[in-house]
Amino acid sequence: MDPRTEEIADKQHIQELQTRYSCSIDSGQYDNLDAMFTPDSTYHFVTESTDNVESLKSTI
Repeated sequence: MDPRTEEIADKQHIQELQTRYSCSIDSGQYDNLDAMFTPDSTYHFVTESTDNVESLKSTI
């Protein structure tokens, strides 16, 4: 794949991930986050942070 096509595909994948994340949060389907984050992912909120996806799901 040429670099420009790869860049377009990468951007599309990022947009799809953002959409899946937003829909999962909005609909309360927090278990979908398991497919979007590694188990040890860190998520930073304005006032706190979590150090894994299970903490993220319980914080939301």
